[in-house]
Amino acid sequence: MENRDQLITEVRPSLNLSATESNQHERFQNECLRPILKLQNYVFVLVVEEWLVAHKQILSQQAADKQANTLTHILKTNRALRAQLFGIVCGMMTIAELKFYLLEKSECNRRITSMLIQRLIDQMTSKK
Repeated sequence: MENRDQLITEVRPSLNLSATESNQHERFQNECLRPILKLQNYVFVLVVEEWLVAHKQILSQQAADKQANTLTHILKTNRALRAQLFGIVCGMMTIAELKFYLLEKSECNRRITSMLIQRLIDQMTSKK
């Protein structure tokens, strides 16, 4: 498992974030979640785009604010899609990170959802 953990951490992008985190959740977010979200960005966009096509949701036909609301609603309410996205994140965690995630699942999922929503809105909505 050490080899797997080492490989996973080596492949993650380095983010130069300030080290002034005040608690373990912020530290986990900045040291684990943000690099994983950046690394897996294309995968998240692809999965959500495919979901939108499969469910006949056409963002380009909506106003920019409606696009953001649609993405937010989908990511907050669609359990299957959220589970798939969380799985993409968890698959890139080390064993120690996964253990922390499982202990603090509710808070971690809240943070993942919030960051994913913002990331996807920034990339998938038209800026008019």
